[in-house]
Amino acid sequence: MTGVVALGLMGLAAGGASAAQPMNETIHQTQDVTGQVFTCAGGDLTIDSGMISMVQHDSVDGQGIFHITATVTPKDVVLSDAAGNTYSISGAQWFGGKALSEEEPILFTDTEHFVIHDAAGGVYAKVQAVSHFSVDGASFTFDKGSCETPQD
Repeated sequence: MTGVVALGLMGLAAGGASAAQPMNETIHQTQDVTGQVFTCAGGDLTIDSGMISMVQHDSVDGQGIFHITATVTPKDVVLSDAAGNTYSISGAQWFGGKALSEEEPILFTDTEHFVIHDAAGGVYAKVQAVSHFSVDGASFTFDKGSCETPQD
């Protein structure tokens, strides 16, 4: 659920694009995220149960450029803090980019916006991050949230 992981996915998938043959592929995946930890300013939150769903679309165009876009959403994720308080989460991660090959990314953008809700439904914390990489040097990261997504 992180931009670093997303960039790695792009690199792995881009390796398959080196033959420069046009292609299109859509992948649907779910993953159990139990045990992963959100690092938050107010204390870590551990996922007690739940899944993430990812829809990823890969393509290679007629010029041999690899394109990727994906959206990750939580499904019935329940978190808890050290005191046993429970939380839920809503939101999504979107990432996309393009590359000439695994070693030659052209640009990549990752956005993460998740809202962590307390048991009463109020907002406890947020993940709000945008990262952009471009070979022309126009790379940046904004992180306005009070939590970070799990690093796995």
